[in-house]
Amino acid sequence: MIDLGWLYAIAESSAAFVAIVAAFFTTKILSIASEKSTLLNRVKLLTKEIEQRNEVVETYQEDIDRIWFKWAEETVEPFLEDIKYEVNPDSPPSVEELIDLFKETERRDPNEYEQELLKKKYSAFVEKVKEIAKEREEARKALYKSPYSVVGQLFGVTRELRLLTTKLKLPEEMRREVEKLDKAYDKQEEELKAISLLELRKTEYEEQLKSVSFPKYIWLGFGSLIYFAFVGVTVPLIYVLFMQQFQQYISELHVLTLFLSGLIVIFLYLYLEIRQAISQK
Repeated sequence: MIDLGWLYAIAESSAAFVAIVAAFFTTKILSIASEKSTLLNRVKLLTKEIEQRNEVVETYQEDIDRIWFKWAEETVEPFLEDIKYEVNPDSPPSVEELIDLFKETERRDPNEYEQELLKKKYSAFVEKVKEIAKEREEARKALYKSPYSVVGQLFGVTRELRLLTTKLKLPEEMRREVEKLDKAYDKQEEELKAISLLELRKTEYEEQLKSVSFPKYIWLGFGSLIYFAFVGVTVPLIYVLFMQQFQQYISELHVLTLFLSGLIVIFLYLYLEIRQAISQK
């Protein structure tokens, strides 16, 4: 007859072992889940802040572009006005040739805003040149009838006069625009520095997030724990309750073998997790 005290000892020790391992396992899983959740929240907050700061940077860039385009307009417009009477309407210059002509006339390379403005105004400029050619032809025909009435149509105002009326600025107005531009550049630089720091912190959190992961063999851990609870606790207790029916089929060796198999499965899982942790280092 199987010693009942021995069966109870197996069931009690197995239950205690399962409780300890389950508590450790659950605590570890919850700890990892909490850490991952914290890191994810930090990454989300940093991402949101970076997006907001990028919007601020774009706002400052719009202010910068608006001022530069205004200055470019005041340079490009007089230039186009000056050459539109000199361009051959039958073979107008290409965009690249127009930019080269600007460089030659202004004795400097056009900045990016002036280049973009020249490209935008190119089509309208060519149409204007053709329109002037047509007006000149009409004026030439009318010249024979009234030589004094069309003189103003034949010649454009001088470049110096256009500069005085379109490009010259009052010192106070120029000073305000320069101050606004400098302020926009300074604020934009501050935001870009802050974004760089935030991006660095975000990268650090993302790296930490990659290193925080659930055990590779987590499902094996759950399965081995359930199996050990069954063969170490449930089987002995069921056998005690139905000892008369199972006595002829199950011996003391069978119960001990099932108990040991549960231990082997548990320790196999622990070995795999330890090996995985060491290999990652």
